[in-house]
Amino acid sequence: MTSPARAHREAQAAIQSQDADLSEMTEYRRLLQSLQADKAIIKGLNGVSDKIAAKTEMLPRYAEWLSGVIESGQVQSDDRITPTCLIWLIDTGRIDEAMPLAETAIRAGVESSDEYQRSLPEIIVEEAAERIAAGADIAPEHLNTLVAWASGKSESGLHLLNMADQIRAKMLKAAGERAEEAGDTALALSRYRAAVAYNDKIGVKKRIAALEKAA
Repeated sequence: MTSPARAHREAQAAIQSQDADLSEMTEYRRLLQSLQADKAIIKGLNGVSDKIAAKTEMLPRYAEWLSGVIESGQVQSDDRITPTCLIWLIDTGRIDEAMPLAETAIRAGVESSDEYQRSLPEIIVEEAAERIAAGADIAPEHLNTLVAWASGKSESGLHLLNMADQIRAKMLKAAGERAEEAGDTALALSRYRAAVAYNDKIGVKKRIAALEKAA
């Protein structure tokens, strides 16, 4: 029986080959058609809770494909299934499940779907920040990775990932709140101050003042 990783590699290779036999692309095309139909259903839903419920119900259809991405550690830049599903995982509060996919996608330079105006790193960081602020579970190492994506810079001083400062601030604020909840005042202050540096109106100045006074 072909492993998910091998099936994924074969399908991805077929996507890239102009001369690929259509039979080799059957699985990718089938899943892509399913995804397009699912996205149309979601688009027709008005309620946020209904959209989340629908995504939760739909995600298992793509589990084998996503397992192949994780096992192989590879994803093609024009793969449309993986970025959509990893965003859905974040939307449904399953950030830890999404992070291995996010790391692979960002490393490969995968672009976001046409309906999004933001880059994939921007979507991942902003959507994760909103879920974290709302109380979603996240492992410390994954939170640290998101903070690094939001604020990491090269030796030249340029950020490693291109995104709007408002998005960087959102992530640092959410990470600061988690540090404050954990009782790590120094880390909370560091993250709050970094958030303010990106967006002076991010809404943490009172928290900074309170923590500084308590310290």
